[in-house]
Amino acid sequence: MSSFSSQNDLLQCLFINLRNAAASWGTESKQYKEVQKMVYAHLAEMQAQGLKTDLSGVRAQQLQEADELSMAFQKLDLELKTQEAEAGAGEKMQQ
Repeated sequence: MSSFSSQNDLLQCLFINLRNAAASWGTESKQYKEVQKMVYAHLAEMQAQGLKTDLSGVRAQQLQEADELSMAFQKLDLELKTQEAEAGAGEKMQQ
């Protein structure tokens, strides 16, 4: 991949994969961190070639969305754990 357009197309695909990894597994997951490494490596490669991205603001927006999704998943996880704990306490009371 040597053309400016194809480099940016790849970068855009990597960002989509990053967002999907965040939505599927959260931002602390191994999958998310691996895709994040690929994004950073590709950005470094573009920089080394003297290329600039034409995706201004996309990266920041997608990372913010990923963080928001991660927070939503953490909240859901906490709610599920609370419900499980309450259900467990209710079962103990019935015994």
